[in-house]
Amino acid sequence: CMRKAVEELNASINVNHFGRLFLASMSVSIGLPREACAAFFVNAPDYDSAQTDYQTSQIYERGYTPAGCGKLKLNACCPVAPGENRLCDQEWMNHPLKYLRSKQRRRMRNEGTTSENASNSDSEQAEVLQSDTRASPESGKLGIDQNG
Repeated sequence: CMRKAVEELNASINVNHFGRLFLASMSVSIGLPREACAAFFVNAPDYDSAQTDYQTSQIYERGYTPAGCGKLKLNACCPVAPGENRLCDQEWMNHPLKYLRSKQRRRMRNEGTTSENASNSDSEQAEVLQSDTRASPESGKLGIDQNG
């Protein structure tokens, strides 16, 4: 979901208000610095540095949380159609943060981490989530699952 918003902004496509709010609140939730979040909006067709700084500051200061999958679908911000992603098709999958946590757990299992070692601190979990969503300077794309 985050990837869709970032890719559209990088292509100078005007992301709707809900999509922008989602992107910023998701950035807060995964622990990205506010400046990194503001950088997502630089290629927006209506970009204004002062306005972007003000709005991202407000979202960060107030600790907004991202919307769930239902609201993302309702506001045309979910890029995944039914059947395109097995994880998204799970009945319990109702929030993008659950998606990231599930992908994180799967990665930890695949790396040979046992459940005893999987109880990371909050900062370690934020680092893993950040690595999933960090923009690549060369491509302007996020390093997360294509459908996430």
